[in-house]
Amino acid sequence: MRLRDMAAPPGFDSAHEIKRVRNWLISCVAIFVFLFACVYVGRLTVVYNSMRNGGRFESMGLFPEVARSPSLVCFLPVFIGLLAMLIRNINYFRASKSYYTMRRLPNRWEYPLRCALLPVSGFLVLLVVSQLLLLLAGAAYLYITPDTWLPAGARESVLSFVLGGILA
Repeated sequence: MRLRDMAAPPGFDSAHEIKRVRNWLISCVAIFVFLFACVYVGRLTVVYNSMRNGGRFESMGLFPEVARSPSLVCFLPVFIGLLAMLIRNINYFRASKSYYTMRRLPNRWEYPLRCALLPVSGFLVLLVVSQLLLLLAGAAYLYITPDTWLPAGARESVLSFVLGGILA
């Protein structure tokens, strides 16, 4: 049996479930890039206008202030969707765990694996994709913004937000 066929419990269409998770992740990436660009350009505009009007200079703001709302709007719904899929599969596993069904399977761990494989894989892919997107957004924040517009501690704020304070 191919791994793709094991992505969903018996009775569910594995190809459809894989496409659903893939589309969730692709839309998550697209929405994050769009929202981060909107927030970032908005912050750049505020700084530029404050400099042009000769008023009080406002710095760009730290990276967590710029990236927090796009990351919550994008990553949280996909996480909740994957969690709902996992709960659905666990309920399906518990409800249809008949002796006959379990007896037909050659490996006794195949059924729980089929119920958990796609949601857990989706969680891992979401974690990796979110960290990569935040690193790319942090790089854009640091290297596109002029150095004089960055606040003190801007580089450390990127690392602490992306890594969660582990290495920063």
